[in-house]
Amino acid sequence: MNAQLKSTYLYVFTAIVIFSVYAWWVFGVLGVAHFTGPDDLVRIGRAIFSLIVFGYAFEIAVVLGAALLGVKLFKRTAGDFVVDERDRQILYRSLHHSHLVLCTGVFASVGALALGWGAFWAFNVLVLGFLLSVVAELATKLYLYAQGA
Repeated sequence: MNAQLKSTYLYVFTAIVIFSVYAWWVFGVLGVAHFTGPDDLVRIGRAIFSLIVFGYAFEIAVVLGAALLGVKLFKRTAGDFVVDERDRQILYRSLHHSHLVLCTGVFASVGALALGWGAFWAFNVLVLGFLLSVVAELATKLYLYAQGA
């Protein structure tokens, strides 16, 4: 298994953790009622800002820890992390699929606002679009690596 495929599995793990914690925090701990009132947009902004900051911090920590573990424990060298043309093509195709899904999520979020949905639901449609774009990217990568593309 090459380094790109291993990192894809690592990103699957981090995406599951990040979005699960976000959903648990926003819908389970805080609840929808927390995001109503005169300062609802500020609370929504804080929740999404926290998702971005803590999500990337967690992802960076996990990826850095895995890289250091791979170097120290498994004696990996720079040659083990070479990205060839096949890996680049898989990356480009997966990013293309991811961007298509993300644009659909953005349009759905704007459509939700146009239909009169509350800001909380519109922003969470946007977060859902981002989640689905991550799923599309990682699923495309896993599929293409399995096909040997």
